Amino acid sequence: MNVLLIDNYDSFVYNLYHLIKEAVPATSIAIRYNNEISVKEASRYDRIIISPGPGVPSEAGNILDIIKELASSVPILGICLGHQAIAQAFGAEIYRMDQPLHGIKDRARLLDHTTLFRDMPDFISIGHYHSWLVAKDSLPGSLEVTAIDEAGDIMALSHKEWNVHGVQFHPESIMTPAGKNIVTNFL
Repeated sequence: MNVLLIDNYDSFVYNLYHLIKEAVPATSIAIRYNNEISVKEASRYDRIIISPGPGVPSEAGNILDIIKELASSVPILGICLGHQAIAQAFGAEIYRMDQPLHGIKDRARLLDHTTLFRDMPDFISIGHYHSWLVAKDSLPGSLEVTAIDEAGDIMALSHKEWNVHGVQFHPESIMTPAGKNIVTNFL
């Protein structure tokens, strides 16, 4: 399997790379910066994982175009900024939190036990590292919430028809012990 890992200039992208390799050792992974990969090039991969990173989706290279153009044909997993980009690509809004959550351990309640959260308990520990969230009241009909945190904020979402998923938390964090299972389930 050939996986494209889109790097949103995140200093921990190699933690994600190693998590993917640990989850599915036979996986071939190409890491490309968000502004150095075209939609056409991205379409050649079996799976796309969009990394965390600073800023907002509109400032993150070609990721919005890649999601919009390839969501119906290539499975996509977005993490943190990638999750927010998936939401925005389908019409949702994001907002800056009053107080960022960086290095905070929390629990997520899983609302769906298919795909990403297959064979997992109702609650998992997660690691927050973000300043932005997807606005609940802006979620389009094509997306469904698949996990929330203790505050009721969206921690994961999925497209209702396509193999497209986003997680606000960080599966590559030590604070997310189920991270390997999540990545394995996606791949």
